[in-house]
Amino acid sequence: MCQGFTTANNKEPPILHDVPSAPWKKTGIDLFEINGKTYLPICDYLSKFPIVTHLSQITSTVIGESKKTSNRFIERQVQTIKKTLQKCEQSKDDINNALLNLRAIPLNSKMPSPAEILLCRPITTLVLLRWSYSHETQRQRKLLEEKKIQMKTAYDQHAKMELLSLHKGQAVRVLDKNNKCWIPGEIARQYKEPRSYIVKTTHGDLWRNRRDLRDTGIGIDRQYEQIIQMETPIRSPNNTEADNRPTDPR
Repeated sequence: MCQGFTTANNKEPPILHDVPSAPWKKTGIDLFEINGKTYLPICDYLSKFPIVTHLSQITSTVIGESKKTSNRFIERQVQTIKKTLQKCEQSKDDINNALLNLRAIPLNSKMPSPAEILLCRPITTLVLLRWSYSHETQRQRKLLEEKKIQMKTAYDQHAKMELLSLHKGQAVRVLDKNNKCWIPGEIARQYKEPRSYIVKTTHGDLWRNRRDLRDTGIGIDRQYEQIIQMETPIRSPNNTEADNRPTDPR
C-alpha cells in the first residue's frame, strides 16, 4: 500500500537533440487544438521556421501521456504559435500574416530570423523590421550549440542520476497522474523511444517514460494480492465474544 503513494521519481539528465547541419534535415511535429479545430505545426530545428496546417480529422495508434520534456523544442513552438492563432481569432486578423511576421522576426540579438536562415534572404512583411542579412550558417549552428549547452547546464542543476534500465517481465509500479498514485504493472517490452517502455497493467498496455516507473521486485499478481489483503479487515470469530467483554478494572 505504501508503494502506491510514494513521491515521484527525480528528474533525469536531458537527452539533447543534435543541431542539424542544414535546414529541414530535422523537423519537429505536434498537434494542438483551438476552439475544437485541430492544427498540425511543423518546425525546422535549425531555422525555427514554422508551418501550420489545419486537420479535418486525426487518427493515432500510440499516445504518449504527459511527455512534454521529451521534445521541448516543438512544445515551445506550439506555445508561441497557439497564442498567435488565438490572438488572430479574437481580433479577426489574418492568420497567414501573423505567421509571416513570426518567420520574419529575428530569433534573438545574435541570430537572424527563421526566414533569413532558411531562404538566405529577408522576406517582405506588413511590419517594418531591421534586417541583418547573413549567410553564416556555421556561426548560427555554433550559437545554437552554445544555447543548448546552457540549457542543459541549467536543467542539470535540478536533475539527478539517470535511472536504471528495466527489463522484460520486471514488476513495476506505474504513476497514475490523474489519481496521484502508483498502480501495479509489468514491463512488456522496451519501446523504440529513449527511456520508454510498454507496461502491462489491468487497464491494458501503457506507454510510459522511465521516470513514471518504479521497480518493486514483486510480481503483478502478488502486488494486487497484497492490496486486497490490506483492504480486507481481519476478523476472528472465535474471539468476537471475548473482545466485547468489559475489561476487569483490577
